[in-house]
Amino acid sequence: MKPGGTMGKIGFLMALALGWMGCAKEAVAPSVPVMDPSGIVIPEVFQAPPGAPSSVRAGLYEVPDTRSRLSSGDGAAKVLWTTGDSFVTLYEKDGGYSMAAFRTYDDGVPSAAFWSYYTIVGHTFHCIYPDFNQFGIYEGDMLFGLTIPPVQKAVAGGIEEGLNLAYAYADKLIGEPEDQLMFYNIPSLLKFRLKGAVVSRVRKVAFTVDGTVAGDLIIHNVDGLPVEYENLSFSGDEHFSTVFLQGEFKAGVDYYIVLWPRQVSGFRMEFSDGAGHFTCKQSDKTVTFERSRIKDFGTIDLGKDFVDD
Repeated sequence: MKPGGTMGKIGFLMALALGWMGCAKEAVAPSVPVMDPSGIVIPEVFQAPPGAPSSVRAGLYEVPDTRSRLSSGDGAAKVLWTTGDSFVTLYEKDGGYSMAAFRTYDDGVPSAAFWSYYTIVGHTFHCIYPDFNQFGIYEGDMLFGLTIPPVQKAVAGGIEEGLNLAYAYADKLIGEPEDQLMFYNIPSLLKFRLKGAVVSRVRKVAFTVDGTVAGDLIIHNVDGLPVEYENLSFSGDEHFSTVFLQGEFKAGVDYYIVLWPRQVSGFRMEFSDGAGHFTCKQSDKTVTFERSRIKDFGTIDLGKDFVDD
């Protein structure tokens, strides 16, 4: 999916009074992975058998909402599906678990028709955009392992395709035209703009906190919502305290970093040219990044040159 909206509810918020301070450069190592608790059962998942083509509509649970391409202009970021977008469904049948993929040929719309060569019948569906990494059962709950990557591509006015992870739950879709899956966004977005003569030289923005803002997480269904199991991990999961946004940057343009929903006490942003020159800003403010909402950091002034402090 491409950037441009809110999907659980990402609305434009007023810029924070961050009280930026200069800071010294320091390396940040990823946190130690949490090992797989013995209570997680990893069942086998089978590909659904092929059938007649079937379709279902997919849209936002609320408007605005973030999921695919972000398109702003009326005070809120709208989410639009893009041609080729797909999501995976997983359901239980005959004591086992099956999965199928649905894909859309619609483009630039908040509600799209998704098609599959799997015939929809009266199953209960768990739907993940764009896909899940691992699946398991814990104390009767179906678990889905997802990843917010610690390295992301800078996209002017939006986010890298596929990063706006989303979840939908449906009880007994029957394939009728009025059926519509309603997706909830999972991550939070940090929004910022840059100004200053040095902006055109920036190639990397690092956002760092004392805690976890990227890597692997587990969600489960609670009344149709994607709720995270905060203290549960699959074996081999990795957690990161820094997210890197890489690419070319322009002054006055909105950029977004995709994060785990978290409250953080203080944070640091480092802006570098990739050749060892950098400017660092930090704040001791406590900020809450909410699921499916945008936290607007406003315009950050980088000045005339890198500081290298």
